[in-house]
Amino acid sequence: MMQLIRREAQRKIEEQAAYNERRDAEDAARKAEQTRAAAKQKNKLEHLSSVVNRAASDLDDGYELPRVGTKRSVKAVPLQFVLQNNRSTIMTFVSSLPVRKN
Repeated sequence: MMQLIRREAQRKIEEQAAYNERRDAEDAARKAEQTRAAAKQKNKLEHLSSVVNRAASDLDDGYELPRVGTKRSVKAVPLQFVLQNNRSTIMTFVSSLPVRKN
């Protein structure tokens, strides 16, 4: 009788171990698929972003203005304008910006 109980317990332990192995393998496969899908999505987003940036800069010469400082070198900071908080200074600055005429 004791032998039968011991064999039954051993069988259950082996079944549980096999189940755990299958579950771990499925989890690993799911994580690998999620990682692959995320990388594919990131590449697609980067491609679409570059297409949009190219198209926008072709349509509008001023589109690249905020990124001028970052294209020259890795250490460059984005171009920023610091203005006094009064109307005449702001209007003078705005009127000096290039305007695309169609």
